[in-house]
Amino acid sequence: MHPIQLRPEHPADHRAVEELTRDAFWNFYSPGCVEHYLTHILRSSPDFVEGLDYVAVRGDTVVGSILYTRANILLDNGGKQEVLCFGPLAVAPAVQRQGIGRQLINQTKPRQIPGGR
Repeated sequence: MHPIQLRPEHPADHRAVEELTRDAFWNFYSPGCVEHYLTHILRSSPDFVEGLDYVAVRGDTVVGSILYTRANILLDNGGKQEVLCFGPLAVAPAVQRQGIGRQLINQTKPRQIPGGR
């Protein structure tokens, strides 16, 4: 069996990542899922953080994925605080609970918000 390797996501991975995300979330919270579509549309969002989209690969197969977006929390005083959100974080059902999601988080967790506004 091949070891898990983490690397930045490439455009050629997009379809595999969306299919993996669909498989990971299918019927998990409710019938069907939308997380694969969310993954698709987030890549074209101005809040998408390029460079923090990573995949976990075993051999030639994508078995995990993570991506990040910027968001704002509205504060009680009327201000806002920029934050970084990750997700969807997806791991293929056959290899869940083996630490792949944790590896993706640890590989990508930034010390500050990239390209902060």
